Amino acid sequence: MSLSIKKHDIAGYAIIIYILAYMLAPSSGHIAVQISRVLLVGVMALYFIRKNEVNISAWKYILWAIVLLVWMCFCAVKAYSSSQAFDYVLTVAYVLICNSLIALYVPDHKDFIETILITLIYGAIFKALLVYIPEGFLVFLNTRGTEGVSANTIGYYSAFGAVIAIYFALSKGRRLYYLLFAINLIFLILSASRKAFLFLGIPLAVMLILSSKNPVKIIRNIIIVILMGLIALLLLFNVDFLYELVGNRLETMINGFLGVGEVDASTSTRLSLIEYGIEWFKDSIWYGYGGGNFVLFTAAMGINSGEGYYAHNNYIEMLVDFGVIGFIIFYLLHFVLIIAFFKKYQKGLNLNLLMFGLLIAILVCDYGMVTYYSGYTHLLLLVDTLVVMNTVNVKFKSTKMVNVNAHKGIAQKSL
Repeated sequence: MSLSIKKHDIAGYAIIIYILAYMLAPSSGHIAVQISRVLLVGVMALYFIRKNEVNISAWKYILWAIVLLVWMCFCAVKAYSSSQAFDYVLTVAYVLICNSLIALYVPDHKDFIETILITLIYGAIFKALLVYIPEGFLVFLNTRGTEGVSANTIGYYSAFGAVIAIYFALSKGRRLYYLLFAINLIFLILSASRKAFLFLGIPLAVMLILSSKNPVKIIRNIIIVILMGLIALLLLFNVDFLYELVGNRLETMINGFLGVGEVDASTSTRLSLIEYGIEWFKDSIWYGYGGGNFVLFTAAMGINSGEGYYAHNNYIEMLVDFGVIGFIIFYLLHFVLIIAFFKKYQKGLNLNLLMFGLLIAILVCDYGMVTYYSGYTHLLLLVDTLVVMNTVNVKFKSTKMVNVNAHKGIAQKSL
């Protein structure tokens, strides 16, 4: 594992500890996460005091974080349950404060982006091992979660760990990353998570399709992606082991959207929650009911034995909890990142393309999960912002790396 940190730079290690603690802990409120946050804030405070200056080139991200938190507080005051809403404000605030400190640190340590991404690869593997070793590698064959860890979380981490690993494998040409890709891929399959395959397939498809600006090559790459997708589906539906793990659940999910055949309880529940959410949203369009209050509404209806469900859909959850305004504030960052990517889009494998692929995967899978309070998702959005919006000029230590800016002139001449 290559760490781009100077030996005397304790702040960099504090960031790594924070990321790993968040990924490995069973919940964001775990004592390990709390300690890592205190450590990060304390070390960063000392770091900036000693440095006697702060690089605010990531001010756009920090401004977005402040506006989001202010709106969440406003919604909490007017919430159906203010106590529930303020709990969610604190959850998101802890994440955004830590991310903002990282955003202030990275621009002066440009190689640290590589360290963060490598940490995500290993963090995914460690997280999976913490589940599979005590519970067994087929634990998710008959259950969707263990104590404190869901199959989707393992699938989410492993999928992005695999994508980042294969990116480094192709750009650096090191066999280690092919091994890390294979390990994450195996753990992804064992998670039996349907979304995990989307988290894996979408970034890879985006990187393959957009790796060229030539229209003919783009069409060729689209055809390749479609064929690879069909092959993957054939394997999932025809290989007994894969069908038992994922294929049957994927089949019932498709039936649910088409309204035909057998539908699993999970898909049926998700579709019902979307319908409920749309109706609740209509009664408070602009500012919603406050963070986490979707759960209280479903609990009041007796859903899930009176414990309630979150929406399992970030778009619906945001609209119900924070209204149209909160929805726009949250997804404004995603929209700006997409615009920024296409403004500096160049062909070839580069870090921009990787982060754009991960962003598109998050946007697609937000239909099936809630991410607005996910520290992992927020960290990816931060890295995406630092890379795509010219906050850092990433140069990895490899002659094979086609980095974001160093080969810009060459790319332009070849078009």
